[in-house]
Parts: sequence; C-alpha cells; structure tokens
Amino acid sequence: MTTSNGPRLDGGRPLGQVLVEAGLITRQNLADALTQQSRSGGRIGTHLVLMGVISRLELYSGVADQLGFPFVDLTAEPAESHLMEHIDPRAQLELDWIPYRLEEDTLVVATSEPPTREIIREAVAAFGVQHVDFVITTDWDIDQAISSQCRGRLIFNAAEELAALRPDQSAKGKPVTWQRLVTYMVAVALIAGLILQPANTILAVLAILNVVFALAIMFKVVTTTVGLIRMREERLLRRALREAGARMAARQDDTDLPVYTILVPVFREANVVNMVMEHVGHLDWPKSKLQVLILAEEDDHETIEACKEAKPPEFVRLLVVPRGTPQTKPRACNFGLMFSLGEYLVIYDAEDQPDPDQLRNAHAAFLADQHAEDQSRPLACVQAALNYFNWKSNLLTRMFTLEYSSWFDGMLYGMEFFRLPIPLGGTSNHFRTDRLRELGGWDPYNVTEDADLGMRASAAGYRVGTIESTTWEEACSQIPAFIRQRTRWIKGYMITALVDLRYPIKFTRAAGARSLFTLIGLIVGTPFLFLSYPIVWGITIYVYLGFETFGLTIPDWLGALATFNAVFGNILILGLAAITGAVRHGWRISGYAVLNPVYWCLHAIASWRALFQVFFQPFHWEKTPHGLSGAPEENAAVH
Repeated sequence: MTTSNGPRLDGGRPLGQVLVEAGLITRQNLADALTQQSRSGGRIGTHLVLMGVISRLELYSGVADQLGFPFVDLTAEPAESHLMEHIDPRAQLELDWIPYRLEEDTLVVATSEPPTREIIREAVAAFGVQHVDFVITTDWDIDQAISSQCRGRLIFNAAEELAALRPDQSAKGKPVTWQRLVTYMVAVALIAGLILQPANTILAVLAILNVVFALAIMFKVVTTTVGLIRMREERLLRRALREAGARMAARQDDTDLPVYTILVPVFREANVVNMVMEHVGHLDWPKSKLQVLILAEEDDHETIEACKEAKPPEFVRLLVVPRGTPQTKPRACNFGLMFSLGEYLVIYDAEDQPDPDQLRNAHAAFLADQHAEDQSRPLACVQAALNYFNWKSNLLTRMFTLEYSSWFDGMLYGMEFFRLPIPLGGTSNHFRTDRLRELGGWDPYNVTEDADLGMRASAAGYRVGTIESTTWEEACSQIPAFIRQRTRWIKGYMITALVDLRYPIKFTRAAGARSLFTLIGLIVGTPFLFLSYPIVWGITIYVYLGFETFGLTIPDWLGALATFNAVFGNILILGLAAITGAVRHGWRISGYAVLNPVYWCLHAIASWRALFQVFFQPFHWEKTPHGLSGAPEENAAVH
C-alpha cells in the first residue's frame, strides 16, 4: 500500500505563510486571525474565512498549495459516479473524503482534510486498490457531491430509515392486531348499543368522556400547581446545576468548546429568512465553533433565493433538502442531521429569538449531567422555555401566551419534579448529537415529531431536562392559522399515543411506570380533553336548563362531574394560567385568562379536525405561517 506522493502527507509550510506569500491575505489579516484563534480555538483558515478576507475556494486552494496536492472544484469536475455508488453516504460525510478517480490500480481521493495514512487504509479497505493518491477540495464541495450523487440513499435515510429499522416506533406503521380488534369491538358495541339501548349507551359514552376529561384536567392542575409551588426551589436547583456546569466549562476556555450545530428548517418563509441571520448572530458562542444549517425544501424556490440574497456569514449554510415524501419538518431535520458536525445540536424555527446565552446554558447542563452521581437515565436533551414576542398583538396571541406560560413556566417544572417523561416542544431542543442519532432522529411520519421523540428518549433509557432560558417565538395571530396548527399538534398527539400503545407492556418496561402518567394523562388525555369539551358543556347546559331529549335522564353523579369539569375545571385552568402568565409577563395579561372557555372552543374545533385527519390524512402537515406579526419586539418589551 503506497501513495504516489507519500512525503506530502506530513504537510509543508504553515498555511498562513502560504496564503500571505500567494497574496491572498495580508500579514495584518494573519495576525488578526491568530488573535481570534487564541481566544476561541478552531482553525486559522476558518477564522480567515469568517473575517471575510478570503473565500472558501481560495482557502482550500491555499491548503492544496501548502500540502503539494492538486486542487479540484468538484462542481466543475465531479467524482466518478460508479465510485460514489459504492459508498455509504452518511458514513462518508463523517470521513471528510470521497473517491474521486480510479486510474488503473490507483484510487484518487478528494479530501478537505490533510491526507493521512488512516484515509489510505480506509480507501484501500473500501476499494481494494494498491495505491492511493490525493486531490484537495472544499468541505462544502464534498458535502454537495455526496448530496447530489447519493441523492436516493440520503432521501431514504431521511424519510424511511426509522420505519424500516424500527417499525414499531414509526407512525408509518399501521395499528397492531389488538388495536384493530379493540377498535372494531368498540365500534360494533357502540352501534349495537345505539340500536338496542340508545339512552344507556349515550350515558355510558358521556360518562367515559367526562371521566377522561377529569383525569386530563387533574394531570394539568396537579403538575402545574406543583410546578408553581416548587418554581423557586426548582429554579434554584437548576441554577445550581447550571452554575456547576458553568464552573466546569470555566475550567476550559473557549478554545476547548465543542462545535454546536443549529438546524433551521424553513418552508415558504422567504419573508423571515433575514431573522435567522440576525438572531443566530447574537448567540454567545464562538462563530468558529458554530455550524448553522438552513434547511430549505428543493421546490421552495422563493425561500432558497431569499437565503442566497441574504448573503449569510460563512458559518451559516443553505442545505437544500431533496424533493420527497413525506414533505415534513422532521424529514428535513433528519437530512440536516446527516450533515451535522456538532457534538451538540439544537433546532430553531426561522423566526425564533433565543436568549443569547442559551447555548452556554445547555452546554453547562450537559456537563453537569456528565458528572452527576445518578447516571441511571443520562440526559439526551434539554428543552428551553418558549414564549411569544408578539403577545400583545391581539386577544388570540394573549391567550396563546397564557397557555405557553402555564406549560413552560409551570407544568414542565411539575413534570420534572415527578420525574415524568417530557414531550419536547417544536423548537429549542438541545441534543447530544450522538444520542439523537442513537434514537434514530425524528419520525418523518409523525406530525408532532417533537413530542414523539421525547417519549422515545424515555423508552430508550434517557431523560429530557429543562434549562432556565427562553426562546421568543411568534404566536399565531389569525384564527384559521391557529386552528390548522392545533389540528396538527393534536393529531400528532393522537398518533403518538397509537404508536406508544402498540406494545404497552414493552413500552412501560422500557420507559418506566411513570411514563404511563405522561402517556395517559397528557398524550392521550389532551386530545380527549378537547374532543369532549363541547360534550361536557352540553351536558351541563342540558342538566341545568332541564331539556328532555330521547327520554334521557342524566344521573346526578354524571351531572355533577360534568359541571365540575365544565365550570370548576375551567376555573382551575384559567386561574393557573393567570398566575403563570403574571410570573412571566406581569398581571396586566392575567385578566385575559377569563376567556379560556372560548379559547378551548377553538381547540375543540381543531381536535375534531385532527380526529378526521388521523383516519384520512395522517401524514398531512399543515404548515404554520410565520411573519404575520412583523418584526420581533426587543426582549425588554416582553419580560
């Protein structure tokens, strides 16, 4: 095994010197880049590119000159397709080289890294050649070559791999035998009951709905109340953990920080692309250790053009997701995951405005977990709090804000106290990338892939934590858009429940008995809560106005339960929403909580749409429009 140019594997003159001698940079440019490198680490070439004094193409041409190998532009001279057919595209993305040419018994390898004998061994083992030679190209060219020449396999990995390798965990699979049998039996019993004993059958259905409604209400009330009571203690505890992690991080300087990948899936969002550049630019993390991937769908030409016209900085890259089905956010994220370089990874929506120190807070939480005594359930992900910068836009955004304040500033604290599995929100999920890959990424066929992934993490023996940091989002300000969004969320909860309950004993053994409280009380309970909401109010009105229909007499206990659910359940929920809203935004928003019964009527509409779609459009993704409320307000205006 030899190379045609063995001595050049050891490199040559320093890269900075090569670039100065070639006239590509000045000595002052080099001095400035060295200063930046001493502060935050990373490669000198990365800093020169980030400074804008040299292009990526010029940098790698200089690397080729430094090492004494030819430079190739893979867009103009692509790799031989028959060679690319033999690689595993995902594995090759991690290796930073691809087969370029086969010349008799010599394989020419295109690499963006200094050639090493390890690459030679890998190439010889993969292609059975006697000799290996090298050409230099850019890292982006290698990614683009794999993306274009291994398109079909990458599409499969992003869309179908979870369903193929773990069909019991994918929403693509159909209900299992016992689920189908129970569904048929319930349907037959209901139809027979309505024919033979209509009054008793209706009473039985009403009783079941009211009991499940009460259980769902109590889950929210108990967890949110405990979260509020323990909020101060939990915040102090999390702050102590964060400070412990921060002290560990402080022992390292920025030169030792890992690479952090940010995925930003966008679809028909040309109007908010510039927000991405602005908000990620404010994050307190060395830009030389930051990889931002904007994931745009191949047929979304307007957003792709907007991304190009925005001229993003060098740490921000547009990654075009090949056309395919299902065309969903999790499929795009899976595609981005294959190109992710970071030790940690976070998802942001295009309009998101995360707190500047959020990445450092998440990193500190992971460091603290690594040194924790209890490693029975290691940390796979931390969820930042979500809230809304446009909460003052109209009544709907105020109600949305009260709901999110109750969820992220109350209920999640309670769920964490009870050590219950936490369904993730759709954004600001910070992962250890290796554990995310171990979990199989996101399920492209689940329209609430975030909640599903939180439950799968629990079943895999991991846990989801929270951090005291906020991402400011845009709340839906239009009722039709809100109903479409809630339809998708509630439908996803229904599908997640069906997936997790395929093998309930297996799931409970893996995730623990506590997981059933989240699964039944939240994942199953939330759709039931909103589906039964108009029915619960209907019974209350029926009882207290004395209507007589079909000779139906409501038992006192059922009337009392329905009244408790409709009246006192609403009072409890709106009271907690008022308190958590006041904690986050002040008492001026709390009065709007009295509109919660009307707000839940919108959820009821969405939940019945969701139930219809579960049967007829299970994978249909109703996109949430962004940019309806204009530019985000400053954080000072929303605290």
